[in-house]
Amino acid sequence: MPAPKTNGNKNPFAGKKVKYPVSYPLKVITTNTKSEDNMKAEIHQVLDRLKIPNRDTKTSLSKKGTYISFTIFVTLINENTLRELYKELATIPEIKMAV
Repeated sequence: MPAPKTNGNKNPFAGKKVKYPVSYPLKVITTNTKSEDNMKAEIHQVLDRLKIPNRDTKTSLSKKGTYISFTIFVTLINENTLRELYKELATIPEIKMAV
């Protein structure tokens, strides 16, 4: 299973000077093969394991019901945490993209 796409770059902030801590809306798109609650729980397990502060998870279902998108406001303290976040999300087979 290929790793989720992250807008063509391994680091979504590539080429930009990022001042940490940084807060931004993390968007995760998953297949609709598990319940919304189960997918949300898996994503939050990653955030909790990495001790990434987060809030306001919003979800929406694609028009055809094929995908679920989650928008979670996260705060990253350094670039290493950013890398670890995308690395961990890539281990969840249902995740198709994280940006």
